[in-house]
This record gives sequence, structure tokens and C-alpha cells, in this order.
Amino acid sequence: MQVSIACKEANDAWSRRNEIAIEFMARKANGEYQTLHLSQAEADKVAATIVSCLSQEGREALVPRLLRDLSDAKLLRALAADFQKRTAT
Repeated sequence: MQVSIACKEANDAWSRRNEIAIEFMARKANGEYQTLHLSQAEADKVAATIVSCLSQEGREALVPRLLRDLSDAKLLRALAADFQKRTAT
């Protein structure tokens, strides 16, 4: 079955009341659709799987967005921890 998938941050009043963070919608050509709502905790759980399925280009595009809001101290700690892992072997 072929569907188109859309995903968006859920920030309407219903989503806030129900603690929904993200919404996925799968829609058929005939207009039928299914919606999946995830809480922040559920989104956090599936994020690693989604990222692991990205292409290298997709990951590279995502990194700046993930690092943008970190304080300088947190950014340096994250880079230092990653560098230690890379050089530990």
C-alpha cells in the first residue's frame, strides 16, 4: 500500500493538553489516513533508531541543528567525550 508520510511538531492546544510532542500522518491517495502521536518520552525513545536510518548526508545536516542550542560548555563536553571514544582504541 502506497502512502505519503508527513511529520510535524505537535504544538496545538489538543497536543499540549495531551502531552503530544510529534505527529506523523500516513495518507493514501484516496484521502484515508492514519495518525500517530508521540509524547516527548516516546519521541526520545525512537530518535536513535530514526537517526541510525539516516544517510550520511542526512546525519551531517542534522548535527548543526542538534548542537545549535547547546551552551559552549556542554558543546565542549560533548566533543571531548566523543573524541575520547574515538581515540580509546
